Amino acid sequence: MNNISNIKALIDDYIKDNIEIEVLCSCCSNIDFDDMSLSFNQLLFKYIDDKHLNEVDIYKKAYIDRKLFSKIRSNINYRPKKKTVVQLIFGLKLNIAEANELLNSAGYYLSHSLKSDLIVEWFIINNNYDLDLLFACLYEYNEKI
Repeated sequence: MNNISNIKALIDDYIKDNIEIEVLCSCCSNIDFDDMSLSFNQLLFKYIDDKHLNEVDIYKKAYIDRKLFSKIRSNINYRPKKKTVVQLIFGLKLNIAEANELLNSAGYYLSHSLKSDLIVEWFIINNNYDLDLLFACLYEYNEKI
């Protein structure tokens, strides 16, 4: 638990420095809707192909079962839960720009008015892709994705 305590202190500082109350629809101001040509499915598999990754390794690292991953693969219009997208981001070890692009392709974003999103963002920015540690930290803050 000492590791979680150390990370929690860093996250506390990050939240304090970055939390803000967002005005309705301000979340959409940085999204270029004309540039969103790829579906979530297409963008996910583009990242997998571009990074020369193995699909089985990705869904295992993301703690996603084979059946759900198959559903994502076979249905171009499939819209996953935000938690699933975050798990895939961690499995793929995407940087913050790539993570935001994948989230946006599924209709989500990381909000600076939600502690859970700031915690996820902190992990991504710090290249810490340990899902067990992420979930433990979210639990410590009594937060969910």
